[in-house]
Amino acid sequence: MKKPELTDELAARTGFYKKNMKEVVDALSDIVEEHFQTAEFGADSELHLAPGVVLCGERKPEQEAIDPRNRETIITPEKVLPYAIFKQSIRKKLYVQTKKKNKKG
Repeated sequence: MKKPELTDELAARTGFYKKNMKEVVDALSDIVEEHFQTAEFGADSELHLAPGVVLCGERKPEQEAIDPRNRETIITPEKVLPYAIFKQSIRKKLYVQTKKKNKKG
């Protein structure tokens, strides 16, 4: 789901104007970016987005790596690696919904 679709869906479910929902989605995007910028070395940064959904980021220092194109040693820059965790509660809901769909089809 892309930003315009998310904005439309939020507006439909909440009854708020699409313009307001666009501002909410933009603000949420900014919050996620700013949160991951504060990630520290050796400590995962967690943002609990919704019940059962956690966005995480891990800051990695610059390090040596091998360039696969020419096998030379290079230094990779410091970076934040994002990932998501889906808790058991949401995985169970998704599994049940998928199971019901498969029975119908």
